[in-house]
Amino acid sequence: MLGDFKNKKILLAPHSPMSVALQEYLLSFDCKIVGFIDKNKNDTNIYKIDKLDEVDFDIVLILSPNHFKAIYKEYLKYLPKEIVYQVTIKDYKYSFKNDITLNESSFSKPKNLQIENKFVFISKDFIGSNNKFFYIYCIQQNIPAVILTNNQEQLKELKEHNLPYNLLDTKEAYIDIISSKFIVLDQGNYTDLPPLHQEQKLIQLWHGVGLKKMSKLTNITYDYFISTSTWTNETNFKNIFLAKEFLNCGYPRNDIFNKEYKNRYSELFCDKSILNFVKNTNSKIALYMPTHRATNVKLPLDFKRLNSQLRDINFTMIIKLHPLVLEYYSNIQQQDFSNILFHNTQGDIYPILKYIDILVTDYSSIAYDFLFLNRPVIFFNYDYDEYISTRGNKNNNQFLFNYYDYTPGKKIQTQEHLVAEIKYLLQGNDDHKDYRLKIKNLFFDDTNLNSCELMEKEIK
Repeated sequence: MLGDFKNKKILLAPHSPMSVALQEYLLSFDCKIVGFIDKNKNDTNIYKIDKLDEVDFDIVLILSPNHFKAIYKEYLKYLPKEIVYQVTIKDYKYSFKNDITLNESSFSKPKNLQIENKFVFISKDFIGSNNKFFYIYCIQQNIPAVILTNNQEQLKELKEHNLPYNLLDTKEAYIDIISSKFIVLDQGNYTDLPPLHQEQKLIQLWHGVGLKKMSKLTNITYDYFISTSTWTNETNFKNIFLAKEFLNCGYPRNDIFNKEYKNRYSELFCDKSILNFVKNTNSKIALYMPTHRATNVKLPLDFKRLNSQLRDINFTMIIKLHPLVLEYYSNIQQQDFSNILFHNTQGDIYPILKYIDILVTDYSSIAYDFLFLNRPVIFFNYDYDEYISTRGNKNNNQFLFNYYDYTPGKKIQTQEHLVAEIKYLLQGNDDHKDYRLKIKNLFFDDTNLNSCELMEKEIK
């Protein structure tokens, strides 16, 4: 397929870390990249779809796992179908396709349909932690609720527990959506909602506070957007999302940090073997969760040496990789390490967090949720310069705030320094305890460990 692009002038869409990585890949095959199409970003080589008259190009490549359908339909208003390609990634390889057929929903609305006082949770590709924890809260409180997903592994577990669910993008799921008063999402990746009744309420839980900038999302106006603090709203969410109300209820998944929290389904989708280990081990434990990288998925870790170093200090590291990164390390994961455990890539890590002594991350929002425990965080930002360059112009800061001012923990760039910092912390040293509390109080209100109950009261 790459042969079809030889001597062709290419536009990529939208502008994202993934498409920047695709640009680098195509340039290695001597393809000619003209620039990017993006409705929300502005730069010298970023264009709007309705203003391409003076741009010399032959082909448009769209790489957007979550929003391809909406982008493609919009682009066909301005471009001939023959020059627009879909780009997908599987097994860490690119595929290009321009024989595209969109599967439009053909479900008809039943006559005399009544809106029920019910919550429907939409979870495309996987059930995220916020959707999960609010859903199981509804189940425990006997509030009518159903969850929709296309994740077969999670559907199987829901069925085993006899919990209400339906397969996403089926007639049954369509009926659930159009008949439920409350429609709940925690990702921005589902744009196939049917027209809603005026009585219905659209709720966005989202999936993390943090430092990364996002483009403004104007395709959906939510009735309620669930936030964590007024400061977070003013500096972040209100500049990105459209909502009639921003409610500072906190995240449902963080309720698990409340000492009084109990729910029989809280361990759904969790890696049970690792959960059993953390509950029963005498070893101190770190969790390493690196952010997804568009390029350079290779981690600067010698796993065999790391395992030996951890064994020497009776310390265990749990590693939860992004699916694309895990594909690179699939052979490593299959090896039997005594002091390194790999967590399921799409499993829910939150039931395990309260057993973790040290969190190791880089740019992930999980660092801020972990602040509720006020335990040490190590920021393993070995590729800081490269990471910010793949998120846009290196001279245009891609973080909302100064990274070093809002990451309350030691910054580490090498494996040797990482192990040295773990040893330092194991000796009882903690140089960032007060700093962590200060940052936590910015991102979260004091009431944020009772999120589900607050949301129910506010929404109903």
